[in-house]
Amino acid sequence: MPSMEGNWPAGTLYKQARVSMSSMHRFSSQIPQVKESPRLHMSTMAAKTFPIFVAILLLVAMQSHTIQSKPGGDPFGFIKHLEGCHKNGSVKGLHEIKRYLEKFGYLNYGLQGKKGHNHANDDEFDDLLESAIKAYQQNHHLNVTGSLDKSTVHEMMQPRCGVPDVVNGTKHYHTHRSIHTLAHYNFIPGNPRWPKRQLTYTFRSSVQVSAARNIRSIFAKAFQRWAQVTEFTFQEVTGSSPADIVIGFHRRDHNDRYPFDGPGGILAHATPPTTSAWCHFDADESWSENPGPNQMDLESVAVHEIGHLLGLDHNDDPSADAIMSSGIRSGIAKRDLRADDIQGVRALYGFHQDHGKRKFIKKFQPSINEATANFRNQGKGRNSNRSYPPCKHCGRTGHPPFKCWKRPDAKCNKCNQLGHEAVICKSKFQIKEAEAQIAEKDDEDQSQNEREKFFIFSNRGGAHSLFHKCKHH
Repeated sequence: MPSMEGNWPAGTLYKQARVSMSSMHRFSSQIPQVKESPRLHMSTMAAKTFPIFVAILLLVAMQSHTIQSKPGGDPFGFIKHLEGCHKNGSVKGLHEIKRYLEKFGYLNYGLQGKKGHNHANDDEFDDLLESAIKAYQQNHHLNVTGSLDKSTVHEMMQPRCGVPDVVNGTKHYHTHRSIHTLAHYNFIPGNPRWPKRQLTYTFRSSVQVSAARNIRSIFAKAFQRWAQVTEFTFQEVTGSSPADIVIGFHRRDHNDRYPFDGPGGILAHATPPTTSAWCHFDADESWSENPGPNQMDLESVAVHEIGHLLGLDHNDDPSADAIMSSGIRSGIAKRDLRADDIQGVRALYGFHQDHGKRKFIKKFQPSINEATANFRNQGKGRNSNRSYPPCKHCGRTGHPPFKCWKRPDAKCNKCNQLGHEAVICKSKFQIKEAEAQIAEKDDEDQSQNEREKFFIFSNRGGAHSLFHKCKHH
């Protein structure tokens, strides 16, 4: 059967089908009417109705194709036609860019009252729109021009997370810039945090997706990437069991006040830490665990959304290539946490501090490697019993991989060499012996200095310094 794909004008297929049906009807009406036996009559009726039945099926298929291939399939495709627009201009379609900027927190005409409402729906490039574009450009480290230049349009058209970049007109930056001067991580406004470290999750979707058979393992690996660098553990629960996080795949309007927009555009969105947290993915996307040029990598987007679930906001420097950057291109797998991502979640939960209760970050930071899908960590408190799978570095249980001294990037704090811990360091005893000799020599030197500096004797019950001679000597 020939391919039906292509940019056909809307309604063309329907007209062609209607012409075909009319021709078939005229053809059937020209068939001579003869007296037939009942059996022959039934055969003749079937012969007459069969072409009409085929035409109806063809019409349904063509209408379905027309719906799926309608113009504007890319939700952000309209932005391309607005390239070059600037202040004091009027271009058809500018009201859509206003909605785009309002959706992601850069613009709010509602604060202007009725006048603002009118401007929100017109195609005028006004002062508020220019200010919003400048804020977007600044937040994405673009050249701040206030116009829809080529680089700005290109950035806006990328598929992205549905969580706004700006909330209530302000960007909530982290409060540790004096410590991490090169960091660009941000916290969700209000700094919401989970009060516990053992979190559960489950799946409740309204539609099936192509990657459904591997979804559980994909998300297990995504959660594990965050578990490796924090004290969090994540465990899947099934059935109707209550869960801290509910993950689902949905289409268009799915009753959470944030409808999806079809392939491209918004990929997913998630809530901050809350008692009823959820994370939704657009089922219309072409999800894959090994993405092709026009597919989205499910694990990459899942790792990003989990960052929101833990309380992280979008990273404000796309050049840092952090997981928490707002956009991701199709065909790209970006699954490894970057330094900004790790610093951000540790700073939010205080894992980098030692107040006598917890000391999470050690002298040597772990590398981010591929996670094991069935990682489990149970128990609470610092001294509680915890169960871990066999460590991939040493094969032993009782500790997570990032704390293992057999890690390729772990250095001994005695000899500064890789591959072993200090308690079994070959140079340990040599170091101790050298330290003992140095200490012994220091004691001798100190004793000699004391003898040289002070001369203690008994004279009328007094003690006199050698440097202050007694008047009797």
